[in-house]
Order: sequence, then structure tokens, then C-alpha cells
Amino acid sequence: VEREGEARRIERLVGKQASAAVLAGRVGERFAAVVTGVKQTATYVRLVRPPVDGRLVRGEDGLDVGDAVAVRLLETDVADGFIDFERADGPPRP
Repeated sequence: VEREGEARRIERLVGKQASAAVLAGRVGERFAAVVTGVKQTATYVRLVRPPVDGRLVRGEDGLDVGDAVAVRLLETDVADGFIDFERADGPPRP
């Protein structure tokens, strides 16, 4: 059972790393997305194309699961599989 759990964890990490690698050269680009999760500490989105998940780190106030939103890619971390976006309704933030 422990090995199965570890295998699933590694599989998820590799998937996240692959997604981050796909977007690595696209920092600053805008994408259409849908909100997939809202917690007190984080809001998550999935891009329409390519279908990649990431965290909305700026402009998440007032959003609910299922909301369509325009996002801008802020950064990716391929090693850790992190993808960060900001809401792209207005001009980019410094």
C-alpha cells in the first residue's frame, strides 16, 4: 500500500513537471481559464488550451469554482511542478 501511494505521488509530480515544462517559455502570455478550486489560502485554475492546472496568485478575490477568467502566466518551476498565474483583466503588474 505504501508503494502504491508513493507511485501515485511520483506520477502526479511528473505530470505537474511536464505541464510546467510545456509553459516554461510562455511567461507573460494570456490564457482563457476556468476556476477549479477555491480555498482560503489558494485559488486554482485550469487553462482551456493547453489543459494545464496552476495557482492563481494575484487577482483571485471574488472568484468561484466554474468561473471563466483570463489569466497571465507569471512563472513556472519545472523542478517542483509549480505554475503561477495572475488575473489578466487589466494591465500586467510589476
